[in-house]
Amino acid sequence: LLVGDLVVVAVALGTAQIVWFGTSSDRQVSGLGTSYAVLGIVMAIAWWLSLQLHQARSPKVVGHGWEEYRRVIVATFRVFALLAMASVALKMDASRLYLATAFPLGLVGLLVERKFARVSLHRARVQGEAAAKVLVVGGERAAAELATWFAKHKTAGYEVCGVWVPDESQPLAAITGDAPRGVLVMSSSTGFTEALARSGATTVVVTDTEHLGHESLRDLAWQLEGSN
Repeated sequence: LLVGDLVVVAVALGTAQIVWFGTSSDRQVSGLGTSYAVLGIVMAIAWWLSLQLHQARSPKVVGHGWEEYRRVIVATFRVFALLAMASVALKMDASRLYLATAFPLGLVGLLVERKFARVSLHRARVQGEAAAKVLVVGGERAAAELATWFAKHKTAGYEVCGVWVPDESQPLAAITGDAPRGVLVMSSSTGFTEALARSGATTVVVTDTEHLGHESLRDLAWQLEGSN
């Protein structure tokens, strides 16, 4: 998305310039003393940075839900709002037709790009790729249910590679059901930091917070912070 976003906004701005000013690169922006080509480059960089600042490419939102699309829309509107304010402050008179063409082209292009990227990402996840490895912490039953759900919904992008049941003193059998076979299950005889290392997980999901209790949950948060 880093490269794709830049390509999309550059194409949108370039298309708007060609449509209204032709292939000439020396058409000047009234009141600014520079060309539309330079303005287009500045806008492309600002647009790309706005997407970054609004975390529209964050792994937390990419690939699922509407939040990713919402951030793209908000980032785009704010760029053009800032451009409008700059136009007033600098007494710049940029072509409204140019902006009215670049804005919807870029926004639609970014949304379509993300749709195609999402389809590609989901396809990779179904094949067992591009998934975050998860250590499930909590009661055995809740952990088994969560592992089963992730196994059935691979497009969510999470793969359970370990379960840590902190209130069981004896090692437990591997989770049953439709969850992946061979998932490592550990009890309180294994410390949290060791469980995280043994599982190779990059993400921790806590189930049954009431089952763990407030003190255990607080201790877990401290251990997780210390392991980073």
